[in-house]
Amino acid sequence: MNNEQKRKAQIELSTWLAQDIASATDLDTLYRRIVSELHQQLGYYHVQLLRYDPAVDALRFVAASGDIGKQLMVDPEIIPIGIGLLGMAALTGTSFLRPNVAGDLYWRPHPLLPETQGELAVPITWGNEAAEAQINALERFVNLGFAGVILTAVDPQAIAPVARQAIQAGLRL
Repeated sequence: MNNEQKRKAQIELSTWLAQDIASATDLDTLYRRIVSELHQQLGYYHVQLLRYDPAVDALRFVAASGDIGKQLMVDPEIIPIGIGLLGMAALTGTSFLRPNVAGDLYWRPHPLLPETQGELAVPITWGNEAAEAQINALERFVNLGFAGVILTAVDPQAIAPVARQAIQAGLRL
């Protein structure tokens, strides 16, 4: 597929998603449609969508593709924040793309997805949540005992108190 064909496919998918978003009557329907379309149109082995659940401080599955997705939704597990690529993406607010997960420090295999070779984890935030996400991530890094963090503050004034606490706890920034 050349660049022009790729761009056309991207535009078609973007158009479809925009139309589907506008026509969805509830979030669950929207989630299922988006996961299904990404799975079909992009040919991914598996697509899933998770949402942060503050009651358990973890991610929960809200939609997943194909027969494996149906199994995942029957007995949905939770993904702890900071664990695996999905948990790290949620913790840091940063996308992770691993074309080859073999030997990746953060990747965690799933028994229903034994043929996984690569993974893309993309956190989605609403509105102006970037500073809050950074504050939460920094607090978690301290609690998880990380030795150091490289951080470019989205809102330096908002993150300053937590950064001071992190430094006092021995975290190198």
